[in-house]
Amino acid sequence: MATTGATMSQKQLQMWTPILIAFLAGTIATALVPQTVPILGSIAREFQVDGANLGWIVSFPTLVCAVGALAFGVVVDRLGDVRLLLLGMVLVILGDLGVSLAPRLQWLYGARLFQGLGYVSISVAAPAFIQRVAAGDMRRAAMAFWAAHTPVGFAVAVFFGAQLLAAGVSWRLSFLGHAAGALLVGTAVLALRRAAGGTGVSRSAGTRAVLCSGKAYAVAAGALAAAMLQVSVMTLLPALMTRDYGLTGPQSSYVIVAAMLANLAGAMLVVTTRLRNAPLPALPISAAVAALLGYVIVSGLDAGLHAALACILVFAATIGTANSIVWSLLPAAVPSPEATGATAGLITQGSFLGVAVGPPTFFWIRHQSAVLIAALCAALAVLMLVALVAHVAGKRSAGSHAPAGTQAH
Repeated sequence: MATTGATMSQKQLQMWTPILIAFLAGTIATALVPQTVPILGSIAREFQVDGANLGWIVSFPTLVCAVGALAFGVVVDRLGDVRLLLLGMVLVILGDLGVSLAPRLQWLYGARLFQGLGYVSISVAAPAFIQRVAAGDMRRAAMAFWAAHTPVGFAVAVFFGAQLLAAGVSWRLSFLGHAAGALLVGTAVLALRRAAGGTGVSRSAGTRAVLCSGKAYAVAAGALAAAMLQVSVMTLLPALMTRDYGLTGPQSSYVIVAAMLANLAGAMLVVTTRLRNAPLPALPISAAVAALLGYVIVSGLDAGLHAALACILVFAATIGTANSIVWSLLPAAVPSPEATGATAGLITQGSFLGVAVGPPTFFWIRHQSAVLIAALCAALAVLMLVALVAHVAGKRSAGSHAPAGTQAH
């Protein structure tokens, strides 16, 4: 029995190792955006830039993903998911080097745009790779795990940047540190070439079917809503902590790290339990709680620091659960095996549209009425539930193909 258990553990480790490498690649890619948040002040002083121009420094990589993710779903098929992952890591490293050496603002913009090409390559290729190497219920667990790369990348980037800033180190070194991390993960990605054998099925030949699939759009809408609420509140947190509680930049980074760990815990609840197989009750509950607490946080935490931290942590955990449930529905949204890459691209594009429009929308609306904040949070909660269309359609399809006499069981 002990030998059998050890064999099963070794087999599970072998199955999850490629997925973990793809997850780490996604974490490195995600860190591209928030790594600029703690150091924006230093960049602004050096290049004499502020306002909208400063915002573009943050948003350029996300903008590339929001515009080009679906197109890169087709590129996955042309190059292969592992090759596109490797290309993405190379582009990220070159972009990091370009930013760290930027002598002028225009150079910095160009390097950030270059990083965006690496970002979109990784963000589309990784879920397509996971879809290919995982099967059955493990595939849903793996996709739920993939959704957790966002909080991990966010937390590491913000914490690393804040600590460098507090130590008085040049902001350029944060990009060199990111390049070093990307090089390490990229070396691990090389090992995925052993899993790069294809099935002979063109994974983006079904792009037309994806564009006509209500299930794919439903999960993309859910991913947009979850990402918009999650990233917007997390982006606002440092300013809120400083304004309401007088925390310093490094202290606020600790709050972000704690929140992202709670977010990861919420995602892992979906990965490690049967919760992913019960999205009908789990998604509405987690989305509703996250929306309510998101409203409370954005409209102003009129409470002591400990109560505020508890509110933030519960929000982070519940939005992490909701986001992972939405992503676990990606397999149900694929209309046919040849449409895997395009489906991943469409849902990724929906998620990044939420990331792109969320922070400016919430920054604007928080200065308006509390009613507007509540309405937006409620609308995002409802939009997350649209993803359940894929689950319901998949259940109906499975029922219609079940042998006679078994559908009632």
